[in-house]
Amino acid sequence: MNDFLNSYDRNIRKNAILQNAHNVEETQELNQIYYLEFKLPGDDPKLEFIRPFSYIRWNEDGQLYRVIKRSSSSSDMLLTTISCEHAIATLCNDIMYGSYTFGGGSVKTSEVINYILDKQKVKNWVLAGCDFDRRFEYTWKHENLLNALFSIPREFGEDYMWDYDTTVYPWRLYLRKLDKKINPQYYIRAERNLIGSTDDKDYVGIYTRIYALGYEDSDGNQLTIESVNDGVPYVQADAETIDKYGLIEAVLIDRRFENADSLKAYAESVLKNSIEPGISRSFDVVDLYPLTNTDIDRARVGALTRLTGDGTNVYITKTIRVLDEPGNLTLELSTKSSTIVDHMVNLAERVRVDSVYS
Repeated sequence: MNDFLNSYDRNIRKNAILQNAHNVEETQELNQIYYLEFKLPGDDPKLEFIRPFSYIRWNEDGQLYRVIKRSSSSSDMLLTTISCEHAIATLCNDIMYGSYTFGGGSVKTSEVINYILDKQKVKNWVLAGCDFDRRFEYTWKHENLLNALFSIPREFGEDYMWDYDTTVYPWRLYLRKLDKKINPQYYIRAERNLIGSTDDKDYVGIYTRIYALGYEDSDGNQLTIESVNDGVPYVQADAETIDKYGLIEAVLIDRRFENADSLKAYAESVLKNSIEPGISRSFDVVDLYPLTNTDIDRARVGALTRLTGDGTNVYITKTIRVLDEPGNLTLELSTKSSTIVDHMVNLAERVRVDSVYS
């Protein structure tokens, strides 16, 4: 059976098979919105089904995407490029207007997630599983639901993954814990599936002392962690780490926090993820899963991966597949959660902008 893109209307009713679609590229990145892009001939009659925020899916079991852009170019042949974002982006449709504080005490992480999902005007998403029970208090101001949702596990200091099932409705959401202690779920081998690779070690995001600042009132008084940290306004790495890198300071400003304990926990998680360089690798591999249909050959975001050349275990943080070219796969892997890596690499610039414009 051939593989095809399927088109659906905004009510998720299938209305066409896009058999002329080509260059179908799907990009999935850990804890980010996924994207899909493809091309159709400019005179394809089925372009009439490609409407704003209609839906697209590869085969019957792929992730569901909504159309966000159409663009045309003329060369030897008129083509239309369709860009789509994952259905999780529908949570950007709804805003938590005003200030909201929830959590802490006996409130479970799953209850915080449901607190946000309950604010959907259309109940597209339901929580189907949560591996965490971290009872942090959160504050959001004028935030869309997706940003509020994605903010929840960033304080945990643990590796995590948002996962989705869009083959059922309402769509199902999972917050999964990633664990480096499990057996590898995928292998990269030089003489089996590896084509080429590049390695990066990034020292920009290393800090060994972090000052934490939270909510600021109208009189200019700003929350610190001194009251819950023996009068000290910062968290700091151990002596061995400071001997290794030196004392490198940063100020972490996040005005969402109105609770000193939560602010300290967040600062500690940021520090934990900033005292070692981010190691990331990019691999061109042959995707063997369409041929073998075995789980060990299934490269997917969040999978713990063994690099057999040096025995390193890393996470797959990004996959780029050309779906209509079986085997065409590019992977990015990292020893850290991509969200924390990106956050720390950009911390200095974010703090500078915050201070200039606050």
